[in-house]
Amino acid sequence: MNPAKAAAYASPKWVRSTRVQGNSAIVGESPAVQRVLALIEQVAVTDATVLLLGETGTGKELFAARIHEHSAREYVLFTDYVP
Repeated sequence: MNPAKAAAYASPKWVRSTRVQGNSAIVGESPAVQRVLALIEQVAVTDATVLLLGETGTGKELFAARIHEHSAREYVLFTDYVP
């Protein structure tokens, strides 16, 4: 991504930026977790916007970090919404 495009992803005040390092800690061997991990691999290579929904404590941020780690934007700060 060129610097101008990276600047377009600058964080507003309500967004927290962090540097994702290494593999996000997703632990699970169930078929459901394996399906989600396969979907992450598919969506990470696209330029699609992804909305993760779920109850508090279900690991949405971990899945978002995993998508980020495997995307073309992995070197740009990872941002998540903080209400």
